[in-house]
Amino acid sequence: MAYCPVSIVVAQGHSCVREASACQPTFQSKLTAERGALAKGKEPEDTYVTAILAAQVAAEEAHWELERSISSRATA
Repeated sequence: MAYCPVSIVVAQGHSCVREASACQPTFQSKLTAERGALAKGKEPEDTYVTAILAAQVAAEEAHWELERSISSRATA
């Protein structure tokens, strides 16, 4: 997966749900229209969650590398 800034993914997800909501048939109940719009926004939401998890893993790996670097310098 290519790196994509989380803010861009969030904006795309909100845009997708807004567009899907605007395209819902007017004869549907509000609840049905909301569910339909949210269903269409599932893929961007999954991308958002993946981006958040990838950012957390990267931060943890960077922290681990820093700790390892510090401890290896201390033992040298």
